[in-house]
Amino acid sequence: MIRLATPDDIAALVALERRHGRDELSSDDPGLEAQLIDKKAFTELIARELLLLSLHGGAIVGYGVVTSEGFYQGSAFYRRLFSRAQSAAKELDIRLQRPGCYGPVWVAPAFRGKGVFTPLVNEILTQAKKRFDGLVTFIAEENEHSLNVHVQRAQMQVADFFDDNGRGFYLLLKPL
Repeated sequence: MIRLATPDDIAALVALERRHGRDELSSDDPGLEAQLIDKKAFTELIARELLLLSLHGGAIVGYGVVTSEGFYQGSAFYRRLFSRAQSAAKELDIRLQRPGCYGPVWVAPAFRGKGVFTPLVNEILTQAKKRFDGLVTFIAEENEHSLNVHVQRAQMQVADFFDDNGRGFYLLLKPL
């Protein structure tokens, strides 16, 4: 079952972030840091943005986020990301007047490869179309699995590759 998150889900989401928030980081580089979502951010995501949950037996086994550009207005990284996305969209002739920032999307390790990701992303895309004309995301260079599933299953387009503080990222776009 896939549904929008509610304030009643915040405690479970925070617990999942604490338990699994660093899962995607390479164990080869202990200096890498994850962007963990805290209680305040989950509260704001539920109130103002798009946060969908995938449930199995009542438990959260996946979630996906899409935010407006303004959600990250204080972050220099996200300002550069959206600027780069606008430039790439023009070069690729993709309309990006109302971009949404896609991600993170997380699926519990025990449910990966078991049909959770694709229905969750499909519902994210359906819901996002109501507010945005395209999605922007980034995937770390070392996260090859995530890059592959987003290109193949979510049909996102690699638009650019960039470096930020010595770490490489793919910029992906998805017209809606």
